[in-house]
Amino acid sequence: MEKYRIILAEDRTLYRLYFENMFRNSSRYTLIGTEDNMEEAVKRCAHTPVDLILAAAADKNGSTNFAAAAACKRDYSHVRIVMMTDTPEHSYLQRAEACGADGFWYAGTKQSILSVLDRTMGGETIFPAHLPSVKVGQMESRVLTEKELLILREVAKGCSNKEIAETLRMSYYTVRDYVKGMLEKTELPSRTALAVAAVSSGLIVLENQTEEPVK
Repeated sequence: MEKYRIILAEDRTLYRLYFENMFRNSSRYTLIGTEDNMEEAVKRCAHTPVDLILAAAADKNGSTNFAAAAACKRDYSHVRIVMMTDTPEHSYLQRAEACGADGFWYAGTKQSILSVLDRTMGGETIFPAHLPSVKVGQMESRVLTEKELLILREVAKGCSNKEIAETLRMSYYTVRDYVKGMLEKTELPSRTALAVAAVSSGLIVLENQTEEPVK
């Protein structure tokens, strides 16, 4: 049986070693290259036959791979893309779908990565129905609404209620009430504690650079 040709885009050493070993022993996949990020993986598509790219949603420095994935789909539509993460960062799943990825995998879940890859190469589009839930203070993250998550991200950046209101085009009082509500749910003493808890839990990942919108 002919093997699928796969490129791994992952810059964390332990994960690279794990996946390289997995593909080395695979009867369905042959690893033709490992790159630090999606951009470098896409460059290989110009001169190397590629069936699948398995890419981390973000590198170890917090830079994401969604824009590069969108560019790959635009220029090499036949290449299947599966993105993955080991954090519950709430925006990654939506951004992976928006950029045209074919699948998404959360490390640590019951579904194996090989199952996701096999189903993706079988023509399915595989995205989890639910985000992993984590504790933020005394609250489970699954109870947060999309609006609360948007505000929480700005809180984690250190923005004031006024700045958040301007960024999200909401009233100051609405933002104030949402922040107050999240403090009550989490039973945390301050917005600083709320920000620390959100980031340390992995629910919010602060990126080192602003990614260009997917077009």
